[in-house]
Amino acid sequence: MKLLLILTIISSFLLASFEARAEASIKIGLEWNDNVSTQSTDNFSGISDVATVLDFTYEKELFDRENPLVFSYSYSQSTYDDLTDFNLKSHSIFFYRDFNILDKSINILYGFSDTRLAGSKFLNLHTITPTLGLELSSDMYMSSYYNYMNKKFFTDSGRDSQTNAIGFNLFLFDDKGFYLIGYKFENEDTKNEQYDYDANQLNFSRHHELSTQSKIIMGLKYYDKDYLKTTISISEKRRDRNKSLYFTNEYMITDTAVSEFTYEYTDSKSNLTSSNYTENTISFGLIYRF
Repeated sequence: MKLLLILTIISSFLLASFEARAEASIKIGLEWNDNVSTQSTDNFSGISDVATVLDFTYEKELFDRENPLVFSYSYSQSTYDDLTDFNLKSHSIFFYRDFNILDKSINILYGFSDTRLAGSKFLNLHTITPTLGLELSSDMYMSSYYNYMNKKFFTDSGRDSQTNAIGFNLFLFDDKGFYLIGYKFENEDTKNEQYDYDANQLNFSRHHELSTQSKIIMGLKYYDKDYLKTTISISEKRRDRNKSLYFTNEYMITDTAVSEFTYEYTDSKSNLTSSNYTENTISFGLIYRF
């Protein structure tokens, strides 16, 4: 938390020093989930509840030039009616910059987030992501990336980890939107070796404009995770297979206000009983941009 405070203070001085583009958004909504969980620690309640959701994001260019350094701050909060042990609050800051070299787009991002669970310190996360973008044709674009994450859990130090991932996203454009095909491979090395894993993630989605005011996103995600060491509680190596279907509709109410509806269904298969579940999530929110 001290690091977050220091970086925020430094950023505030920087923000006051330059006159460049700035934008912000706030989202207020409700989310119903029939299996409230904290997935990063395999904590699944099996109980449904409704959460009030509040998200705020502020972004500003720090230098008024062609490829500025960009600062971003976000706050996210989920507050449940009954299952208050699952309440989450997080503060995140990011710095990123785009470069154009030999007609190639390069982006470098650094981020830090501090998350609290039920009011107590839960997770600190550092992340670094360089991305390379290539325009393959007038209607095809691909971005490839490497991602490093350093996680520190305050509730279970055995889950402290370093994660390395590589992946790509392929965009196929047409007159009404685009298709997205994505793949990611990640390896996580944890302090307690029973949590070490290799994982593959596939994502296919359609982003479609219904009109000038409305668009939909439909997609499928598949995620397989193979643990590299024996999980003590089941005396064998854990294997997870996860499929998700999701649908989102955004409707522009005014130039600055948007309504958002999302439904997601998840089917998770695992030889660890607590991670063998299905889940339905429905959310509705209003987003105001300024």
